[in-house]
Amino acid sequence: MSAIEGDETIQARRQRLSTVPRACEGCKIRKIRCDRTNPCSNCRTAGIVCQVKTPTGESRSKVDKVTQLEEHIERLEQRICILEHQHLGRGSASESSVTTNEQFASPRTSAATPYEGDSSFISQSRQASELTQSMTSGSASLDPSFGELRTLLQPSSAPSYLDDYQFSRKNDSRLIPTMRLPPADLVIVILQRVKMNTPVFLYGLSKAGTDFVERLCRKVYFPIEPPSPGHVAAMLGILCNCFKEFIATSDPLLEKYDLKTHLEICEQSFKVGIETFDVLAVPSLENILALTLGAMRAQLEAKPMLLCTLISAAISQCRMIGYQREITYQNDHTGNSDIARLLFWTIYVTDKTMSLLLGRASSLQDFEIDARYPAVSNDPTRHPWDKSFIMGIKIARIQGQIYDRLYSPAALALPSFERIQRMTDLTIALKSWFEEKDQIDISRARYADTFESIARPYWEITYYSTLTMLLRTSSIPGTGSEISSQCFQAARLALKAHINCFSNFHDSSVISAKDYATYIHHNSSFTPFVVIFLHAIAASSLDDVELLDDVVKALQAFRGISKHTERLYNICATLTRLARRLAESGNAHLGAYNMQENSLQFLEDTDQIMNFQPESLENLFDTDLMDQFTESSREDVSAVLGSWASGQPSASLLGTEVVFQ
Repeated sequence: MSAIEGDETIQARRQRLSTVPRACEGCKIRKIRCDRTNPCSNCRTAGIVCQVKTPTGESRSKVDKVTQLEEHIERLEQRICILEHQHLGRGSASESSVTTNEQFASPRTSAATPYEGDSSFISQSRQASELTQSMTSGSASLDPSFGELRTLLQPSSAPSYLDDYQFSRKNDSRLIPTMRLPPADLVIVILQRVKMNTPVFLYGLSKAGTDFVERLCRKVYFPIEPPSPGHVAAMLGILCNCFKEFIATSDPLLEKYDLKTHLEICEQSFKVGIETFDVLAVPSLENILALTLGAMRAQLEAKPMLLCTLISAAISQCRMIGYQREITYQNDHTGNSDIARLLFWTIYVTDKTMSLLLGRASSLQDFEIDARYPAVSNDPTRHPWDKSFIMGIKIARIQGQIYDRLYSPAALALPSFERIQRMTDLTIALKSWFEEKDQIDISRARYADTFESIARPYWEITYYSTLTMLLRTSSIPGTGSEISSQCFQAARLALKAHINCFSNFHDSSVISAKDYATYIHHNSSFTPFVVIFLHAIAASSLDDVELLDDVVKALQAFRGISKHTERLYNICATLTRLARRLAESGNAHLGAYNMQENSLQFLEDTDQIMNFQPESLENLFDTDLMDQFTESSREDVSAVLGSWASGQPSASLLGTEVVFQ
């Protein structure tokens, strides 16, 4: 016994006990001592069969799991020792750590199993195999063949699957670029804060979302296996947004940590991470998250082309995994289905919105999607935010339909009456959306002030801008070339919503000036500005000019944020000055304005609204008036008005994309 009480290991004890005979089932049931012979004396006396239960596969699997857990703990201990040595050698916990190429020389990208639809050869072969096997279930001789077929039809293993996304898998092509990370102690504090008090940025996520963020950080800071570029980039993207919110709200963390410096480091490393080949090409949840966060960053920096590139890559990966299909979420066993669903619909909203903003077909098509919307929480503090996200999906769907059914080349070729009918149907759908939006009760919502001051005004801008864009189709050549009174009214309300949102912005401690300028101005249609500009000239309306001037004053506060906001301000200021001079002179030559109906009819037998080349502007307006503007301003006005006349939603000005619809 003393030997047993010595240094006997768990494995040795388990091996020793496995040789000891077990008590029979009869003695166990009668709860009497068994002499462990076979048959035992008790069973012989009772004249019953002596049965000893043999170890089951389940018991063996439990033993295997224990062994695996022990090995897992041992590897964790080794990793912790390594991290402790690295931490001690770092000198100061406040310094940013660095992930080197050597540290992640062979990262494992968690590639998802490729999705194949019902029309693919593999899917049809699998269905045929299952059908045939069910019809021949009594034939044991065919079982080996069916087993072999099932094996052949299984998805490729991860290593060979990764080979499908690159020409070479040499070690030098798999290196992660050097990315600096914030210190681990800061990240731990942030995770604790996130779990106790979820920031606005993460509030749209469910409880599973905050757990996912924690797991993501663990994989990077306490890895059992080298993390992939997507893991690191996704984590950095989330931390960037958390840092920004803490800085904007003057969080107490600012007293202990230099969050601004850590934010700069995270942003630089994040941008490096999302530009790696693995993140752009290999489909995985982490890569899709990194690309989506990268698209949000491109949106903040007013780079619509980069945004479209990253969103297109994310959409491609969603398709490969099958996030557009509900069956993918039903078969998910990773626990990340809620995050994946939310991520897919976020990408969908961006894709459809940019489709209308830039006048291009969306990458995701509604006919290929049967995934359900994210669940709406019954928690009254979270319910309004979840419902608002659903409303975002619904209006994005309408925006996509506006382009497909009214602005696409195929739609523009349709007869006038058919396009007008489509416009009427979409107008009804859009107004129905607006009524549903107003039914959201935010009285008990978490961050209700932010919701009321930022979210609601943004929906006002989105609705009236989209409605203006929708009603504007009647002014495109071939459909009557008219701007209706309803279009003028929608445009006026859209500009007032911009001004209202601007005033609310100053009272917000969450959204920064740059966020406001890019999200509100660069990612919502400015067609209303052009519509009111034309109305001011045609109706000689100084009230319209004052409204344009109020918008310009709002833009002036943000003109220095980037070259894009500066260009947007200059264009709007130029159009406003032009409108004022023409409205005051009363010499408008844009068409026939009907004062009673408040509509503007463009003349079909002239090129008045169709030719906005710089040299034509002097004839259209006034030579002396146009001489007051620089050549660059004339080019800008020409591009914007020419974009309007041709029915194109955007204008490319001297190589800079400025979004106008």
